[in-house]
Amino acid sequence: TEVPIPLTETPMIRKNTNIRKQRRRSSLDKRGKRASSIGNGFIAKPHPDISHKEFYRHIQPDLPGPIRLRQLLAWCGQRTLENQKSEYENALKIAKILEADILNDIMDSKINTSWYHRNVRYVPIYITCR
Repeated sequence: TEVPIPLTETPMIRKNTNIRKQRRRSSLDKRGKRASSIGNGFIAKPHPDISHKEFYRHIQPDLPGPIRLRQLLAWCGQRTLENQKSEYENALKIAKILEADILNDIMDSKINTSWYHRNVRYVPIYITCR
């Protein structure tokens, strides 16, 4: 005996429907995955032609916020160190040494970039209107 199967219930149609309901992979999820790593889990520096205003687009979107912030700070710090100019050469050398130390501390996670476990005291401010 033959039992007619409605077109909406074939196994292939059900499978395709389930696939469409799942979250689709985005090409943005794969951005930066193949880039070489500097070490410490950092992604290689963006190309010099990329503006610092576009750095956030080249950080993996699936990373937690504090790690993305650390990556952004590291890239901006490196770019700043490379492009600094001053007429006061000694002051510039001292500033570069200090900035390089801070940048290394950021990259080595010695400076905390997490906003999840901050020790911030909240002091409410009351404003009265007359």
